[in-house]
Amino acid sequence: MIFHLHARMKEEDKVKLKINIAGESFVANVPYHHQEETRQTETDVNVLFDTWRTRFPEKGDRELLAMIAFRYADRYGDLMRERLEASEELSRLTSRLEELI
Repeated sequence: MIFHLHARMKEEDKVKLKINIAGESFVANVPYHHQEETRQTETDVNVLFDTWRTRFPEKGDRELLAMIAFRYADRYGDLMRERLEASEELSRLTSRLEELI
């Protein structure tokens, strides 16, 4: 039965995944083809949470989660800036190539 479901799923279809972060659960709707990445992110966040809980025993769970959220948001911002810079460079190179042709 699972095979038949898999065969009918399209890449843009979404599935509901139960996510557990630091003992808190919620349901996330994710694209079918992003399930593995979503599960890996769940694992990565939980590993970081457990590591920081040991490293910073004086901090509560909420503060640790806030620190983790900031870390991920900061990294996301870095990636978005890098993507913009790469896109701008690609545009410059494309223009230059068109001039040479």
